[in-house]
Order: sequence, then C-alpha cells, then structure tokens
Amino acid sequence: MRYTVFKASVGMAFSIGVMMIASGFSILGHAEAHTGKVKDVIRISTGEYPPLTSKYIRDNGFLNHLIKEAFAYSGVEVEFVFMPWLRSMDAAMNNEVHATSFWAMKEEYKQYFVPSQYSLSGDYVFYYFGDTPPFDQWESLSDFSSYKIGVARGHSYTNEFWNAVKDRTLTVEYVNDNTQNLKKLIAGRLDFLLIDRAIGQYLIGQHFYNQKEQLNYLKKPIGNVPAYVLFSKSNSRALRYKALYELGVQYLMESGQLKKMRAALTEGYYDSQNQSVVSHATP
Repeated sequence: MRYTVFKASVGMAFSIGVMMIASGFSILGHAEAHTGKVKDVIRISTGEYPPLTSKYIRDNGFLNHLIKEAFAYSGVEVEFVFMPWLRSMDAAMNNEVHATSFWAMKEEYKQYFVPSQYSLSGDYVFYYFGDTPPFDQWESLSDFSSYKIGVARGHSYTNEFWNAVKDRTLTVEYVNDNTQNLKKLIAGRLDFLLIDRAIGQYLIGQHFYNQKEQLNYLKKPIGNVPAYVLFSKSNSRALRYKALYELGVQYLMESGQLKKMRAALTEGYYDSQNQSVVSHATP
C-alpha cells in the first residue's frame, strides 16, 4: 500500500484496547484525581476510517477514544488533527504533530518514528453474499484458488495473503475502497471480499442495510495486521509520550475495560454520529 495505513482494523478481536462507554467506563475522572490537572497536550494526526477513526462519529471513533482515554490516565489531553492519510504521515514526519495513528509498521518508518509497544489488530474475514457460503470451512488459502476475491488498494493484509497472491494461488481484483467491493459482491462480480470484520459490519450498516441478511462472512479469520501509534522522532517529547500512552493502555487492560470495549464496538457504539454519551466517572 502507499504508506500502509491501518485500514483494516476490527471485527475485531483486538490484542489490546479500550473504550469507556455509556455505562460509565471513562477514566477521565480518574486522571483528574490521579494528576490534579491536565499537564500536557499531545497533537496526533489521523484520518477518516469509521468506525475506527472519524471526525464525524461518536468519540471520533474507537481508536481515537482509546488513545484519549489512555493518555487521560496520566493527565495528558489529546488533540486529534484530521487529514488525508498520507498527509497525516507527513505531518508527523515534519514535526507538525507529535504522533500519528494508526499504522502498520514498515521498516522504512523506523528512521522517522518510535512505534507504541502495544498494537491493535483486527481480524480479517471473507465476506460472501447469499444465504449459504460457497463452502462451510477453509483450511488453507488454496481453498480459495477457484474463487474471485475483492481487495482495496492502500489497505493492509497479511503476509500470508500477499504471498498467495504473488504465487498466483489466489485471484484478486482491486478497487479503491471497500464500498465498491461490497457492490461488486452483491452484484455477483466477486465470490468473496477480504475485509476487517468490523469495517465490513459498519459499511453494511451504513450503505447496504437492505442486503444485510445476505452479507455474511466465514467465521474463521485469515489473521490480523498489527498497527501502532507512531511517535515522531523529530519531537523531543516522543519517548515521554510513548511511555505515558503505554502506562494508560496497561491500566485499561488490567482494569478489564478491554472486554467492555470489544462488546461496545461489536454492538455499534461508534456507528452513531457525534453524540457522545460517555459518563466520566471514576473507575
């Protein structure tokens, strides 16, 4: 992909993560008690990829809510700067912002960024259209060798998948976005669509609700692609911000918020438009 943006990410059995939702899971109150006041502001560039990140949805999406709550534990306020994806990467490289999220880590990024220790990874699954799948279960990617699979340009997929494309085990068709792929799947021009499970659910709910009952996926995922917050090496506070972020994530994991967040994401909490119902109660 271009820069390898984390456009993949969630049906998502996340390796870590959190969100504090309507039932009062926020740690912002804890942060205030823990630190007394907001000590700092970190600016993070990001892009549009709902329900993970968006200027227009509740709490700016799952990933941004996670980041905000993790930093809040140490009393750091987060300012998200929404840009086109490639521009958001450039902004972090040029020290216009302190960090950028969320990206699959590539070797060439290491000269510019320090990645977060914790990654988020979403399960990629094969969506199909119809009441019954072409087959019940799959064991290896070679099982898909006689089928046409849709993928989107600029999105991350697993190394196993790309190797199967390279050796021509798989036949794939590329389009610019997964909304186009879903249209092709419904029209019978694709047999499968490989997409992050949560992204698929979001797009179906937003654009293909009338076909929802026939847009299903094989339960076994192909795997996941880790993605990270990238802290700019050109900023003198990068390592400090990284440490504070990871302290917050650790708290969110140990406090049991991960399970609550997974359930909320699956239930469509972030599908709503810009109306947060968060209760900032101490945990």
